[in-house]
Amino acid sequence: MGSKDLDKQKEGITRRQLGKGTAAASLLAGGVNAPSAPVLPKLPGIWQHTLGTPEKLTPVRVRRYAPDTTGLKNLPPVPTAPVPVSGHATARGYEVHIPLEPGEMIYGLGLQFQSVLQRGRKKKLRVNADPVADTGDSHAPVPFYVSNRGYGVLVDTARYLTIYCGNKIKKDSPRPIRTGDAKITSQVAQLPKSFERYRMNEASEVLIEVPEARGVDIYVFGGPAMHNAVQRYNLFAGGGPLLPRWGLGFWYRAYGGANQDEILALAQELRARTFLAMCSAWNPAGSLIPTRVPLFGAISFPIPMR
Repeated sequence: MGSKDLDKQKEGITRRQLGKGTAAASLLAGGVNAPSAPVLPKLPGIWQHTLGTPEKLTPVRVRRYAPDTTGLKNLPPVPTAPVPVSGHATARGYEVHIPLEPGEMIYGLGLQFQSVLQRGRKKKLRVNADPVADTGDSHAPVPFYVSNRGYGVLVDTARYLTIYCGNKIKKDSPRPIRTGDAKITSQVAQLPKSFERYRMNEASEVLIEVPEARGVDIYVFGGPAMHNAVQRYNLFAGGGPLLPRWGLGFWYRAYGGANQDEILALAQELRARTFLAMCSAWNPAGSLIPTRVPLFGAISFPIPMR
């Protein structure tokens, strides 16, 4: 097949919305991950990898607050990018690949109620006020994760992306060899038995699928420690004032049918047991209807100022 014939075939696939088969995706993208062009740090310790043609409407591109450059300059220097990034277009959107070393652990992805360690898991980051399973649905999903190797990754997209945090092997790829590092083997062995199926003592990769997009910006935040990577992410987002102390402590919502004496007794017990509860809330009978609150409150809370 000549180059002109191949171009026509590619154009035909594009016009047919690329179909649904892997052959169409491989023909368009060449089936090969394209690493981003070598980049200098966008800001101290932060690398921007532009893959394909990113969308115009993304969180970073429409941001209101600029990065706190002064704060970033005060963090420890990171001379080189901590991890490579590559990607390619597919029939479904854009696919990003970031390698994982044996024993490397992934944390984050916003507010995740049912898991902290994300290595080996698949998450679809989607806003949901009532998440049931550990699938990525959350009140506040964020396409940002940190690694115990001391770096963080932000996927700049407003779409509901899917992220595979390791443990996925292509059918035509050889099975990774388990590490012979005794320290890593020992650390992985300390995890619960249920984590064995994730094969964390093997090399793997983070696979990110951004639907419909033809490209995406990936920001890598250097450490050298995990907390430094999180600091860079916060400062990149503009920094901001420290939250009030009452907003950083333990919040407790009491039973909606409790009365005044029961609420006070609960508060005293929390204090006696040295729970650092900064705020306690009461939900009247589980109701969110304001018209029911005054009558219910007058009966259960005759002296509300107490």
